[in-house]
Amino acid sequence: DQTRGLAILAMILAHFGPGLWERIGLQGLSVDILSLIGRFATPTFIAIFGFTISFAYLEKARADPESLRRRLVSRSGMVLFAAIAVSVPSYMQVFWLETYWGGSLALQVLLNSYSVLLFYAFAIFIVAWILPRLAQAPTTAPAILGSGLILSGTWLGYDMWQSQGESLAEWMRLILVSGKYALLTNLGVALLLVVTSRVIVDALLEQLWPLT
Repeated sequence: DQTRGLAILAMILAHFGPGLWERIGLQGLSVDILSLIGRFATPTFIAIFGFTISFAYLEKARADPESLRRRLVSRSGMVLFAAIAVSVPSYMQVFWLETYWGGSLALQVLLNSYSVLLFYAFAIFIVAWILPRLAQAPTTAPAILGSGLILSGTWLGYDMWQSQGESLAEWMRLILVSGKYALLTNLGVALLLVVTSRVIVDALLEQLWPLT
């Protein structure tokens, strides 16, 4: 919870800081340091997501996978609603635009919906369906699937799936491989952190309570 709070603080600095610094006349090294802190928001949230899968969800998936799946699917819907709600101000700005992205109002609204919350909505929904498999092999399954997502996301984003122009296909590319919150690579990192967190905890436990 404390780490999540720090991530939220970093997110506030990233999103609202630049405008505030300009208004109060803050410049120089202080702005650089605050901006650097703000850049840790997304990586921290992804790390928390991976640790949550490891410490909170795997055991529950072994005990009652169907109940956990329903709860996570419901939670993904709530996060999707939140993503839409926080995008309402940007939706309102659409009506003052002279031209729309891709020449379409619908595409412009989709583009304005892009946020880390949208990533979370999709990621939680996917995790809801793969958790039973992760719970069966909590080290190898996340390692293989996470590595595969990162490699495929990187390969598609840089080589095979080139820019599609202003279109629905390009929005899908943004969501999956090319955006700041690209689903494939970021979810892959979160799954690798499932493995990392378990290794770290096992090592700490071995140091604190060594077998005798």
